Amino acid sequence: MTNIHPRYRASHVFNHDTCSRDAMSIEIFLDYNCPYSGKMFKKIIEEVIPQLIKIDGNINNYEFTFINVIQPWHGIQSSILHDVSFAISRVIPKAFYPISKILFDNIEKFYDSEVIDKSRNEIVEEILQLIPGEIISSDGIKQIKDLLSLQGNGNIGNGVSIDNKYFTRYSRTLGIHMTPTVVVNGIIQSQIESSTESHKIIEILKNL
Repeated sequence: MTNIHPRYRASHVFNHDTCSRDAMSIEIFLDYNCPYSGKMFKKIIEEVIPQLIKIDGNINNYEFTFINVIQPWHGIQSSILHDVSFAISRVIPKAFYPISKILFDNIEKFYDSEVIDKSRNEIVEEILQLIPGEIISSDGIKQIKDLLSLQGNGNIGNGVSIDNKYFTRYSRTLGIHMTPTVVVNGIIQSQIESSTESHKIIEILKNL
C-alpha cells in the first residue's frame, strides 16, 4: 500500500475504496504543467486501468496513487495548479481525479507564454473557470477560494500550504526530481516512461 498520509487516500488513491490491503502500490509522480505528466496520467487512467480490469475483472490488487510534484522551472503556475488540486482534495475528494484530467487537458493554457503577465489570483480564477458546475458547485468553489486565500500578513501562506509542503517533502525524501516518475512498492521503475505503451506497462507490473 502507498505510504502517503491517510488523509489523502480518499482523493489521491484512485481505487482507495476497492483495493485490497496487500495491493501493489503504484505511485505516479506528476506535475500539472508537465506535458509528459499529462501523457502518463491519461495513459494510466484511460488505458492501463481499463485493460487491467479487462484482464483481472477488477483492479483490487493494484493501488494507483497520484503524487503531486511541483516543478519550480515551470514558474508560479505549477505551484498554483497544485494548490488548486490540494484545495479540491480537501473540499470534494472524489473530484480530485476528474479535475486533474481537466487540468491536464488544458495544460497549454498555463504554459509560461500564456501566464507571464498574469497575477496569482488571475491564474486561480482561470483554473476555477474550467471546473464544471456538475462536478463542483458554486458553494464548493467558494470553499476552494477561501482555502487558496492568504491566511494573514507576511509569509504565512494559504490554507493548503501544509499539503504543498507535505508532498514536496515526500518526493524529496524519495529523491524524485523529474516527472513523470513511477514508483512501485517503494522502488523507482525507470523503464516506465510517458512513451511506454500501456500493454508494456501492464507486462512490467505483472512481472514485478
